Amino acid sequence: MTGLVGAAANGRILMVADAACYRHDTGEAIGFARKILPLPGTLAVFCCRGPANAWPAFDEACRKAKLRSIDDFIARADAIFADTISRLGEEASHAVDVVVAGWSASRRQALLLLQSNHDAHGVPAGALATVRAFCSVAEQTIDPAQFTVERGVELLELQRLTPASEISGGPELTTVGGWVDAVEIRAGARPVVRRVHEWPEDVVGAALAA
Repeated sequence: MTGLVGAAANGRILMVADAACYRHDTGEAIGFARKILPLPGTLAVFCCRGPANAWPAFDEACRKAKLRSIDDFIARADAIFADTISRLGEEASHAVDVVVAGWSASRRQALLLLQSNHDAHGVPAGALATVRAFCSVAEQTIDPAQFTVERGVELLELQRLTPASEISGGPELTTVGGWVDAVEIRAGARPVVRRVHEWPEDVVGAALAA
């Protein structure tokens, strides 16, 4: 699944994510795309983990809700998530995580929010929770106050080098690749996603390199 690490501390959020889209049965890259996307109608961003259709499904559900701020999103999150899962249909049988990051003017703080269709990071399935950190890398924890983009890249490199089976009984696959995007969230600033690392050896039509 998507390599994604984020942390909220010191009045800001840092988030990094990889760009690989791949076949879950073979690990073959079918494309590369930016996965940290604007939360429609707001100055926040979102990233998903799960089926490739999770991104457009969540984006469409948010557009339908006509959001104006991250606080708007929080108020409607359960309905938006239910709409997202409904749009995914049978694909929702896979794990789906949605992570939203943005500055809340009413709360005067940077918020990192997690909602999943399974128990994840101590958050029950379906519940929206504010978390200090999210790390997709197995058996790794991060100190939000000390987290940097460089540390995020290191963690995604580690996930890339630790193949895992995404299907019970299936092959172990490298699932992180293409490049790494990073974004920083601060009060009043429009988030700018930038590419901070690349794996030029990854190509469409071949398995991601470990």
